[in-house]
Amino acid sequence: MDQSATLSLNNLQMLVLDEADRILDMGFKKTLDNIIVNLPPERQTLLFSATQTKSVQDLARLSLVNPKYVNTSSDEEATTPESLEQSYVVAQLPEKLNILWSFIKSHLNSKILVFVSSSKQVHFIYESFRKLQPGISLMKLHGRQKQKARLETTVKFTQAQHCCLFATDVVARGLDFPAIDWVLQVDCPEDVATYIHRVGRCARFGRAGKALLMLTPEEEEPFVKRLESKKVTPTKLNIKNSKKKKIQNQLQSLCFKSPELKYLGQKAFMSYVKSVYIQKDKEVFDASKLPLDEYAKSLGLPGAPKVKFLDKSSKKQQNADEYLRKLKEKKNASRQLLSLSKADENGDIKEEKQVRTKYDKMFERKNQSVLSEHYLKLNVDNKTQDDDEEDFLSVKRQDHILQDDEIPQLEINTSKRSQKKALSRKLTAKSQGAGTKLVFDDDGNAHPIYELEDEEDFHKLGPADKLKEEFLNKERELMTKADSADKDIAREKKQEKKRRRKEIERSADGYDEEGDSEGEGPFQVTLGAGSDNEDDQDVDLDRDLKAGEEEDKDEEDEQPRKKAKKWFEKDESESKSKKDVEEVIEYEQPETIEDLEALTERLLQD
Repeated sequence: MDQSATLSLNNLQMLVLDEADRILDMGFKKTLDNIIVNLPPERQTLLFSATQTKSVQDLARLSLVNPKYVNTSSDEEATTPESLEQSYVVAQLPEKLNILWSFIKSHLNSKILVFVSSSKQVHFIYESFRKLQPGISLMKLHGRQKQKARLETTVKFTQAQHCCLFATDVVARGLDFPAIDWVLQVDCPEDVATYIHRVGRCARFGRAGKALLMLTPEEEEPFVKRLESKKVTPTKLNIKNSKKKKIQNQLQSLCFKSPELKYLGQKAFMSYVKSVYIQKDKEVFDASKLPLDEYAKSLGLPGAPKVKFLDKSSKKQQNADEYLRKLKEKKNASRQLLSLSKADENGDIKEEKQVRTKYDKMFERKNQSVLSEHYLKLNVDNKTQDDDEEDFLSVKRQDHILQDDEIPQLEINTSKRSQKKALSRKLTAKSQGAGTKLVFDDDGNAHPIYELEDEEDFHKLGPADKLKEEFLNKERELMTKADSADKDIAREKKQEKKRRRKEIERSADGYDEEGDSEGEGPFQVTLGAGSDNEDDQDVDLDRDLKAGEEEDKDEEDEQPRKKAKKWFEKDESESKSKKDVEEVIEYEQPETIEDLEALTERLLQD
């Protein structure tokens, strides 16, 4: 409106403001005032909201005279639909995630919308539950996402039939999701108006819907009174302990394995405490009564992070309030106004420092590193690889830097014991209290690596002699089975070798029968002294099968083996001579080349 010279609004007849109670809030005051200045005073103004404002100051800003209220319900105070079933449960703060997990696991065939206070909580719950895999599609939607991602999530959740969406109050207004079965509020809403807008996401256009609110014991009484003053009466429900499922150990295991998830848990912890701290209604929201240690354990964190703005001293409390106030003003301020405020008298914008992107901020965070701060200070400066051995073994502190360049840098003389302690992880851990190594099972429970059984549990099993006898009997059975299996394998090996040997003998006999006309078969040559004893030749073949010889003796006796041919043996059975003579020629094994040549010459002569 201010930058378009040709834009004329003199003929404007009607101004419509949706979600008017939020638009008229202080956060949009400057923007709305600038819009109204450009509009003609004679117009019709329409305001729409489920929780309409009746403030005289707000209506006077819009130049409304004698406004008329139109209510869709017969009762002016009844702001929730009749088809909506409202209920609430009282739970301690550390038990909220367990109840949320149990609720999702028991409503897998439903469309669920879950509200929490901050976007950091949405991110942590989404990532942790996605790794635990509840069995239903999970989505997230908050104001820190880009517009494209928010539109994609909105379309997916609208089209989904069974799904669970984790969201902040950015979803509480102006979005129409069809057929939502449950609206679950994990964190207490800011006021009754926020509660009405949250539960208004379901039971729309006469459909049925259910809403469940989680309240801590400190929040129950004051907030229920505020609901009843607006004629909103939710029913109190009790959760059976048998239906609860604890996921604290599983979250602890996930945070132990993933530093990124641990970092998200720390951010979620801080954002929730800050959201409770900045609320105006201190009767409902009291940050000093929060069980911080138990809540940190429920998120899987090893300990509660330090919360500086919860200091009890008045001076620090005022500084924290001032810091939060400036932070909120800077967040709601216009970026163009901030850029103009930095301009000088000539209108030129002053040169700023180097632009820091979100990736620069991410790598500058100290807690991105797994190592602790005191360990980082003890690290040896290894920037140069060509240092001397003395410099490599010396301890260099990184926090002792002299600002004045004229003063020579002092060398800190440390003993050999302190140097060895600083460079040894084992000694450092011993002085600081070395932790014990733990192993996590499938359920997320932590156990030591070597865990001994209690003496009482051991005596419950029975007397030691009986347990010893049972163990020995069990081992004997296992050894008997293993021996039988080994014997079967040995028997199969022996039969296979026997079959191969018979095939070789049959092929040799068949070749002899098809010999030449003189009846002389081929010579079988080997080096070394021969032997007439047939058993000596078979020792090498069956050396590894001695265990199965006794079992197969009968088979060998029934089917006697055919005699193998001796070295240099001539078969004269088919010759014309009458005598059946077996001629065997034996030679000693040659040791030199001359012996081998002489043996070859004699063989050729024969």
